[in-house]
Amino acid sequence: MVADQRLQPTYTVDLAAALVEAVEAGAEGVLHLTAGGACSWLEFTEAIVELAGIEVPIEAVETTVPEGGAARPLTASSARPRPTRSP
Repeated sequence: MVADQRLQPTYTVDLAAALVEAVEAGAEGVLHLTAGGACSWLEFTEAIVELAGIEVPIEAVETTVPEGGAARPLTASSARPRPTRSP
């Protein structure tokens, strides 16, 4: 599993709650709603396997770009400001 790519896993129940809250607050425009924090795909996979109670070896690998392939950012996590609330 790739160890050098990062992501922000987001639980869909939390995402749905944040979306409802944003709509009720009158949010407009494009919203970027994700969980806080980030981890590598390796860390994410290890956590899933542990939660599932599965014992399986997971090999850490680096991202490779095939010849002619597009180099992509190694992180899908993004710094984002938290929305502010009006009193």
